[in-house]
Amino acid sequence: MRYVTPSPYVLLYKGIYLTALMLNPIAAFIFLRYIFPGYQSDAYDEQYRDYIVRRLPFHIFVIGLNLLSWYFYKNGSKFGLLAEKALSLSRMLMIICGASIVFAFITIESPIADILWKPMHVYLLNDTLILLYIMVCLLLFCAEFFYYKKL
Repeated sequence: MRYVTPSPYVLLYKGIYLTALMLNPIAAFIFLRYIFPGYQSDAYDEQYRDYIVRRLPFHIFVIGLNLLSWYFYKNGSKFGLLAEKALSLSRMLMIICGASIVFAFITIESPIADILWKPMHVYLLNDTLILLYIMVCLLLFCAEFFYYKKL
């Protein structure tokens, strides 16, 4: 295998994305503890258990998958390039679903839902800021598209 030197944009984008992936579980705990209404109630306990049992293993899997594909990509593996492109296409599909408003609920299952999509839904997905929400989705899509093209 030959070592691949990614472009500065690819390095920056992947670094930001991996940081967001790793910070997402922390954001989820903050969301559940401080933002979720009635966090001392049974509903909080149920949400917390649901996160630990269902979503945390998914986050760990996605972080591992991204790190593994990045490792193989940097070492020049064809598998690494294909995996990075597939992950990039899946992120573009998630952004398209989020921007469509009708399928925005799908983004709640995203690996970066708690750090990106939930705050966007809370603060931007209303009558007055809907255009800003769509523009942010377009900006995210363009950033992901350029990442895909630079691979």
